[in-house]
Formats: sequence, structure tokens, C-alpha cells
Amino acid sequence: TLLRDDEPDLADALHGRAVDMLNQLANRFPNVVAYRVFLASALRQHGLTLQSMERLEDAAESFQLAVEQNRAFLKAHPESPLGRRELASDLQLLADTLKQSGDSERAGELSEQATRHWRKRPDFE
Repeated sequence: TLLRDDEPDLADALHGRAVDMLNQLANRFPNVVAYRVFLASALRQHGLTLQSMERLEDAAESFQLAVEQNRAFLKAHPESPLGRRELASDLQLLADTLKQSGDSERAGELSEQATRHWRKRPDFE
């Protein structure tokens, strides 16, 4: 909403606060896996905000941190379709951001990783 209302700096600040709070919770209570999921989501949203502000390096860093949180979640829950989907999504966001920044080689590698994780989704047919 803040981005649509042309207040990107406020959106950035609020996303940053959310990330900080969730990071503290995830570190203080490492056995509460949900905090990692929420942290990854907050990092993703912050990255999208930063990307819209054309702060591509900061966006890539946020997406990279989201990828790390999703990997930690999948380590605890390797069969989670949600975890694989979120990891694939964040890998692709990171790849797209790096491609925009001119790092096509790394972007291609990450895009391939995203595809591999997406293909591991269960077949519900």
C-alpha cells in the first residue's frame, strides 16, 4: 500500500523493522520453525520493495537471506511442498535481480536451482 501511495522510504523502513523483529525471534527461539518461514516472507517482501526502488544490490541481499531461511526450513522439513515452493520462488527472485544487475551467469545458475526445487513438488493427480 505504501508503495502504491508513493511512500517507498516508509515501506522500506517498516519492512526493515519487521525483518529485524522476526530475525530476533528466529534467533532467540531457533526451534520455532514458523519464525523462519515468517522471516523469509518478510525478507522477500522487503526485497520486492527494494527492487521497486531500484536498489538492486540491497534487494539481492534480502532475497539471498530469504533463500537461506528457506533452506534452513527445508532442512527441518525436507518433504514440505510449501518450503520447496518458497525456496524456488526466492531463488528466482534473486536470479531476476542479479540478471537486472548484469550478473547473468549467476542468475542462470540460480534460475536452474529454482527450477529443480519447483520440479520436486508432489504430484497430486
